[in-house]
Amino acid sequence: MTKERIARYPMDANEALELLYGNGVRDLTSKGYREAMEWLRSFDKTMARRVERILNPILKKRFFPRRQREWYETSEATRARLALLPGNPHVQADVRTVREVLHIPLGHIHTTQEHPLWKQLQDIMGPERVGRVVEGNLASEWFDIHRKAASGQTIEEGDSQILSLDMRESAILSAGVDLRATEVPEWLRRPLSKPGMAAPIDCAAGRLIERHNLPWHTLTAITMFILTQDHSWIEGLEPLSIDIAGGRDPSIDPEAFSISVRNIDEFITKEDWGRVWTKHVKPRQEFLWEKRGMSPQGRRTRDIARLNKALPFYQKMVKANIVFKDLYSSPDGFIGEATLDWDMETLHRTINDLEKILTPRP
Repeated sequence: MTKERIARYPMDANEALELLYGNGVRDLTSKGYREAMEWLRSFDKTMARRVERILNPILKKRFFPRRQREWYETSEATRARLALLPGNPHVQADVRTVREVLHIPLGHIHTTQEHPLWKQLQDIMGPERVGRVVEGNLASEWFDIHRKAASGQTIEEGDSQILSLDMRESAILSAGVDLRATEVPEWLRRPLSKPGMAAPIDCAAGRLIERHNLPWHTLTAITMFILTQDHSWIEGLEPLSIDIAGGRDPSIDPEAFSISVRNIDEFITKEDWGRVWTKHVKPRQEFLWEKRGMSPQGRRTRDIARLNKALPFYQKMVKANIVFKDLYSSPDGFIGEATLDWDMETLHRTINDLEKILTPRP
């Protein structure tokens, strides 16, 4: 098929495949297709785009089914939505609507340097962080009173230690809002797909998440943003959902932890995993190193190569049923300091390490 023929006439799928693979094997694996398409692009980019356009409906249905999932349905789009969240005008408009429906005054959860909690914390964490921390504490108490009132619990005077009277009253007032009322915008009246949420602030935040196609692990950040209108709560959110729990077997190490990572697809990158390590694993490991009184820059584990080198001798010890002090007095004399060219202390320490990790429990 000549280039002139391709340019002048319509092309069907068989002709496109012939152009792509010639008379050779039509390798429609991912690697084979990519290599053939790269060759065609090097020959004629316009022609390659045309071939790809013709073949794409067939390929994504029969050979590459993941192509049926558009990019805006993947973690790539989730990453983009989260990165753009602080400036998303639709989210900002909906947050204003939620605050109006729940009767939350403008600038309600806000603090200044005159607040007693501010004065307590500013020397500990510095002025650049103290405002966010204080407002986070105010919001947490607001949520607590709001959820108690929504569930019908009695609100005691001691339930709020740092909220002003008007903040406390707004938490109780908003708890009585019926989001199913006809005057509430239709999108906010819809029931949540996720069960177990009853307080109006939680339901409203959940509807924001569903309406804007955000991951559920951002619920706390969205709720804090609704109440404080502080954009820092919704900055730097990640597409991966991270669950952190204690170790699976507390009898082995009650302070160990487990991390579950969800929402992984083909667009998740090594950099995403690096952030999981930096934000979630590293700080917890540093805490454990601190309790050990050691630094992670120091010697972290036993030298496995050294242990493996001594393993044949340990096997002989076990077989002969002898202990370390009998090494030089054993009848066969099969283990000696010169055998490994190690000093006695190194040999003793290595055999001791092997005993501790290999000896079975009673």
